[in-house]
Amino acid sequence: MLEANAKIFLPISADTLRSVIFGENKLIPIGSNVSKQSTNGLIAAVTKLAIHETASLFFLQHLSQLKPSNSDAVERLLAECLKVCQHLRVNASEEEFQTTCFQQLSLENIRSGYWLLPVYKVALLDDHTLAERTFLDGAGNWNYDFCTRHQQELRKDLQEVKVNSLTLHLSAEQSRIYRELLAGQDEHIHIQGYAGTGKTTLIKSLLSLLGEKNTKVLVLAERKAQLDVFSAIAVDPNRVQLFTYTDLAKLIIAENSTELGEETILRKGITRTTMPDKEIIQHLGLKDSSSAKALQLVKAVRATLFRYCQSGDDDVSVKHIPRNYQAMLDTATQAAVSQYTYRLWCSILSPPTKDFTPQIRAYHIIKWAALNRCVIPSEFSHVLIDECHDLPTPVNQILSNSSQARISLGDDYQNLHGHIAKQPVLIRQREMHHSLRSSHQLDSMLNPIISVHPSQVNATFYGNRMNRLDLEYYEKATVPSNPTLILVKDFWGLFEWAQRMAAGQLKIKLLSNGVALDTFVQDCIELYYNGTQARHGELFRFTSWGHLATFYRDNPAFQRVTRMLEKNYSQQDWQLTQRFIVDKGRDVYPLALIDNVRNLEFDNVMITPQMVSISRQSVQDSPKNQNRVNTISNQSANRKNNAQEASFYAQVYVAITRARKRLIVPEQLRNHIEEIS
Repeated sequence: MLEANAKIFLPISADTLRSVIFGENKLIPIGSNVSKQSTNGLIAAVTKLAIHETASLFFLQHLSQLKPSNSDAVERLLAECLKVCQHLRVNASEEEFQTTCFQQLSLENIRSGYWLLPVYKVALLDDHTLAERTFLDGAGNWNYDFCTRHQQELRKDLQEVKVNSLTLHLSAEQSRIYRELLAGQDEHIHIQGYAGTGKTTLIKSLLSLLGEKNTKVLVLAERKAQLDVFSAIAVDPNRVQLFTYTDLAKLIIAENSTELGEETILRKGITRTTMPDKEIIQHLGLKDSSSAKALQLVKAVRATLFRYCQSGDDDVSVKHIPRNYQAMLDTATQAAVSQYTYRLWCSILSPPTKDFTPQIRAYHIIKWAALNRCVIPSEFSHVLIDECHDLPTPVNQILSNSSQARISLGDDYQNLHGHIAKQPVLIRQREMHHSLRSSHQLDSMLNPIISVHPSQVNATFYGNRMNRLDLEYYEKATVPSNPTLILVKDFWGLFEWAQRMAAGQLKIKLLSNGVALDTFVQDCIELYYNGTQARHGELFRFTSWGHLATFYRDNPAFQRVTRMLEKNYSQQDWQLTQRFIVDKGRDVYPLALIDNVRNLEFDNVMITPQMVSISRQSVQDSPKNQNRVNTISNQSANRKNNAQEASFYAQVYVAITRARKRLIVPEQLRNHIEEIS
């Protein structure tokens, strides 16, 4: 809820109130007892407060005694507290007044009232409004006309936008950007918006704005599911078209390219089945090397080709080999992998025989469009990009080569891979800092994270003071008593928590890929007992469970899975667990990888210990990894460390900002945030 929708406005500022309650603490000590030191801080603070600020403390102390639905009674309480304080101040000495306040005020009760402000729809005033003192009448009493007038004043500068039959009320930051684009629609602009600041609402408003003019807008996103949010708007298809990156690449290749490769890269009848490794080994002539088997090399080739297609480079080279493969391959084998990758890429573009037709994937098509300098058709006047923090470099190249006005929205802190995109200096940069979804109780958790994140955007995050969040810390992880989203980092976490909840006979709604999880679990069981070569992407590089244990030695979820297998966990046990995985129903616990919830929000969220411990370990250990790969320079090693650190903090940032009402986090996360604070 926006502050403009508040029913009552309390005549004290957020900074003043927090300094009274929490002193100089950067972290709000939610759930802890009020210490004597805090009480002494209250005594010292009250001596500096104005009468209306002291009255606000008495108001907070008694707020819980009223019904939230009775806003008239809430306002009468505020007026009465102000009247009593005014009377005491006039009829008593300064010392007597302070003594009365000390005797009657309870810091614990004041703090309880502070957390209830959103429930009673009470907002705090800013310093400018407090200085004007229009909340007082001529006699110094509460002005009952003030709340209505102040609410109207707050709404005066907020933009209202008609989208179909709906009226969207934009926030102050959204309104400013909307009016800026209204004044100049033909210039590039990038909007960095923190989680919950209303980027989707802003996009809907901008589509309505641009759709009214003599324009044709191309809306881009990585996945169709992202576009579905906007397809619900009844936009004129002659004015607005929704494309994934792959759709765009196919369109511009067909319209721009006259090369022979066009027929190949867009050829019809492409199989959806991935070509088996053995066929690629045979075609490329791959042989075992001194540091890897042919089966491992072909997987390295596939991974290298993917990295190349995600880059802005024209040619394949050793630098495109993923770090984990560079660590296991000697220099000669790395050079061979680079050459094999180039040959596979050529075979994809132009199959040498009718029998050898490797699968063409979306990123192959996008890379081909970028390599051929294809541009967006001139019929489009604007390109609007959602979630541009995940924008692949080849798509960015296509946009840079095209002439359209570019509007992009994203959040550096939601790129889970640690890649921080730099916007061209010629593009206007705008920011949205005030979250409409996340409670202000998260400010003290998120701002330390923002301050140490490698991104150049480090503006203060402001949560919504009209939203309340219950924040709980735990030392030992247990399944919550009420349905709660369980967030994990990897498939080890999915496996472990699916088993935990099934053991408690709880229904699970898996928000991540269920087929992939099934493959992962079966591969674990087969590798552990039989040494069978794994198929899953997180396991296929490992030839034995011992090899796996060395790599994942610091992963607590892996350790717990190992203990399950040591107790003869079998395929039959997994089949029993799968019976608790459902698509829908009541009292269902969502379970997800962090990567699968970035566009979602939930009432209750739990961050598992594995997410914090593994990610944090990678940040702490990153300098040790600088010498593992001798082909990486010091500069690239630093980039690697920055990426690991950015990835860790992005995961925590995304996880924290998914919660609407209740957030359950490990105690070790609070300790880490206190350290970086």
